Amino acid sequence: MKRHTNTMVSMLLVMFGLSARTQAFVEYWQGADTNWGTIGNWWTAGPGGPNGSLPATTDNTWVRSGTATVNAGDSFTVNSLWAQGAITLKDGGYLEITGATDSGNPGYAATYLNGSTFTQDGGTFITSSLANGNGTYRVTGGTATLGGIWIYWGFGTMDVGGTANITITGVLSCEAGFITLRGHQASVSASNLPNFGSNNGAGSVFKAVLDSDSGFSTLNLTNNMIIDPRATFALELASGFTPSAGMSWTIIRTGMGITHTFSNLPEGGVITAGGVAFTASYAGGNLVLTNTAAADYTAWANQNNVAGTIDEDSDNDGVPNGIEYFMGQPGTGFTANPGLDGGHKISWAKGTGYTGVYGINYFVQTSSNLKDWADVPEADVTIGSTLQYTLTGAGPRFVRLKVTGP
Repeated sequence: MKRHTNTMVSMLLVMFGLSARTQAFVEYWQGADTNWGTIGNWWTAGPGGPNGSLPATTDNTWVRSGTATVNAGDSFTVNSLWAQGAITLKDGGYLEITGATDSGNPGYAATYLNGSTFTQDGGTFITSSLANGNGTYRVTGGTATLGGIWIYWGFGTMDVGGTANITITGVLSCEAGFITLRGHQASVSASNLPNFGSNNGAGSVFKAVLDSDSGFSTLNLTNNMIIDPRATFALELASGFTPSAGMSWTIIRTGMGITHTFSNLPEGGVITAGGVAFTASYAGGNLVLTNTAAADYTAWANQNNVAGTIDEDSDNDGVPNGIEYFMGQPGTGFTANPGLDGGHKISWAKGTGYTGVYGINYFVQTSSNLKDWADVPEADVTIGSTLQYTLTGAGPRFVRLKVTGP
């Protein structure tokens, strides 16, 4: 095994014409010796690589600091990888960790992230096993084939989204940590997940980020999933996404069932994201979330056991049913009517499940005598998560919201 000193590495970089690439150093170690070297980047193994090279090795590699990057066209294969520094795999790059692993001991995984952040933007990553202790494995593209993943000790994180395609041929283990799945284009599969949160369930979180009615980057398990009853589930909506009423998303799909439920999301439980309520079902061994927002006034009234027309006030709180429907309220408890602030602005909350169109299904109206009402032009109101209007003009002025549907 060649011993790598700082001098030898500098000579290597100059020899391949890479002296300009020594600004962002990576501290690494290879093989059985204990000498440290620095390189400007992490290049193809073996001589003659397109961007220069590390000395050829099939031995072990430890990236202790800095960021080691595998760029497009680069190919790097080692027996094992221990990372405290950061690893970045770019589109078109290839990284393979060939060593065997001790399936009973995460500390003997072929790839070990010891507080490191491994970011895969694309390319190909292959390893017989990956242990994540207090580190982050973030994948937004490319393909990854892993014999197994252990997420444990100090809350490691696996965060998958974009167009990533991850195949775990063995077990996905998460004794203590975080699993986040984002969007609808990624693909994640594994044999089973037998221990989510088993070592520290109170702090372990499984999170889903929805971004489309077209589906979700479902976690597909051939066998089963066991959830520690203390573990929790989190839900987010991607920026700009409004889920359609009645749509469902399969978050976890198993072949042999889910044992236990998340502590905050029992069977039939409701979780809210972006003001939208989703109901959970674990039936058939799958975790499915359904947007329970009503598609129209009739559906809302039936869902909330509200009697009466859209103009009536069934719970006698002074707010008509239609306004409570617009605001995303249940219609069976007290709803506060908004008032004017110091700048004469009034704001009504607008439920994210409400699908009406201004000027057709709802209107802000003004009056000087409480008898004759005029519609406010859409250009004079602000519509977002709230409906806002600033009252102007001299003399007595009154303002109201009128909802007619859908």
